[in-house]
Amino acid sequence: AYRLTATESKNDFGREAVETLMAAMNEQPGKAPVMIFAGYVEDMAKFMRANDGLYRRVTYTFEFSDYSPQDLAVILERLVVSKGFRLSPELLADARAKLAALIEK
Repeated sequence: AYRLTATESKNDFGREAVETLMAAMNEQPGKAPVMIFAGYVEDMAKFMRANDGLYRRVTYTFEFSDYSPQDLAVILERLVVSKGFRLSPELLADARAKLAALIEK
C-alpha cells in the first residue's frame, strides 16, 4: 500500500489510486468494499499520513510480529512435507535448531 504514496516515480498515479480507493470507502455500509492495506509499520504510517481522510476511514489496524527463524523452520518443514519431500533428520534435530540457524544466516 505504501508504494501508492511513494514519490520517486516519474509516472505517479498513486495519489489518484488512493483517491479512488477513498471514494469507494465512502459507499454506504454494506456496499463499501473490504480493503486490506499491508506493509511495514513505518512505511504504512507514512502511507496513512499521505491523506488525512485515510485515518477516518481505516478504522482497524493490526500489527503482526515478524517470524522468528524457528517459526520459518516450522513453516518450511510443513511446506516440504506437503509436497511429498523430507528434510534431513539432522536439520530437524533439537527442535529444528540447525534449520533455524541456516535460515537466520
